[in-house]
Amino acid sequence: PATRVFKYIASGWFGMAAFKGGTVMVVWGVAFHYLIASIHSYVFFFLYPSFKRVIGNKFAVAIIIGVLIWAIMEFAVLPLSNISKRSAPESVSSMLIGAGVLCITLGAPIVAFADRYYRKN
Repeated sequence: PATRVFKYIASGWFGMAAFKGGTVMVVWGVAFHYLIASIHSYVFFFLYPSFKRVIGNKFAVAIIIGVLIWAIMEFAVLPLSNISKRSAPESVSSMLIGAGVLCITLGAPIVAFADRYYRKN
């Protein structure tokens, strides 16, 4: 259920205590989720002109941004958080699914908005 997902996100800050918490931990999880997504969006929105200049293709830029966000989360944010550590690496298919979801849910919208914004300005 969604409540468990958001408690999992909250556990990055609060540790295992997040799973014992109630609605407050769900709210913290939602807040952390949107804060992290907003930070990624802000950073890559302003980096978009550089990516576009070097890569040229906005669809490729969306994929690269999604993969970069996945890598930042996987190799920097999650290891530094209080989320319980995995004992084995993820499967290739789950890594591809995770990166693909971020390409669609963050990479594509960032590119769409940034491309429109930078064309006007």
